[in-house]
Amino acid sequence: TAEDTAAPPAPAEDAGAPAVAPPAGDTTSASPSPTAEDTVAEAPDKGFDEFRLDGICVALSGDGRYLAGGDLGGRVSLWDTETKRLLIQDTLPEGNRVGAVAFARGTPTLVSGAFEAPDAPLRVWQVKPAGFRHTLGEERWQTRQLVLDDAGQRVLSLVDVGGEAAKLLLLGVDGGAPLLSVPHDGMGFVSLSGDGKTVAASSTDGTVQVWRGEPLAEVVTQRFEGAATRQRLVLSGDGQKLWGAADNQVFHYVLDPTPGLTKTVALASSEAVIRGLERLTDGRVVAVTRPQTGGVQLWDADDGHLLVDAQGGCRCEAYALSADGKTLACDCVPEAVIRLWHLPQAP
Repeated sequence: TAEDTAAPPAPAEDAGAPAVAPPAGDTTSASPSPTAEDTVAEAPDKGFDEFRLDGICVALSGDGRYLAGGDLGGRVSLWDTETKRLLIQDTLPEGNRVGAVAFARGTPTLVSGAFEAPDAPLRVWQVKPAGFRHTLGEERWQTRQLVLDDAGQRVLSLVDVGGEAAKLLLLGVDGGAPLLSVPHDGMGFVSLSGDGKTVAASSTDGTVQVWRGEPLAEVVTQRFEGAATRQRLVLSGDGQKLWGAADNQVFHYVLDPTPGLTKTVALASSEAVIRGLERLTDGRVVAVTRPQTGGVQLWDADDGHLLVDAQGGCRCEAYALSADGKTLACDCVPEAVIRLWHLPQAP
């Protein structure tokens, strides 16, 4: 998934030409799609592939077959990583800036989120046949964070709803009334369990909140001693366990029968700063860091040792890791490319 951000990204100095709105009702690209040759760069090192995009967010499908990116110009791009074919490059209505893209782990359902959105903040895309499906959410809401359940049936988003107000919003991907809609401080992080039945959110004061059930009801509101800080979060597939992260530490929680902090793990490097937590298909969790020297590092969240050190020679603005752990992507700045590593084996 693309890295969670606590606030909408600041506009880049060079965001490219303004987006051009397609004709009303037109769900195809506003201009002819570039060919694969136009968007796939020659990698200077055979250790990775490159895809040309001046993006700010990236996502990978669960098996790494599909790569998505979004940019400040309002474009959503989708590639087949095996054939290098560009499947979608769609410019959203003028004024939209794409700040988040996310795939479901178990199916190539893609959702994009706009942080400057004169229309609906969320857009749902399909891979086969490749194209736009529909929008979700109310006009002028802005997306801060975005995550899907494993089956691609529910999408959780942290959205600005106007003024300084923010809201935690759980929607069905096919539309309908919100399954959860609650106020939030807008500055924490969110997670959705693989089965879509548990929601977790952190706040700036260190409070962790959890909602569960059908219908969803709040079951945890707590600041845990030793972990009272704003945390990046990831839930287990069944929603029974929760991991949080801040600085170079990973916090392990159990939610049933009594919520509690069971373990704190420090990464082997004291200089590492965790930028995300990712749950793999086998249930393991890895912590992700972006070293000052460039590239992406993956760490074992259970004992803190380094699993993967992908040296890309560029500063990674955002990252994505496929759920099978075999494909890793980095949005490189200022090179304006996405670098893709095919790992020899899962971490």
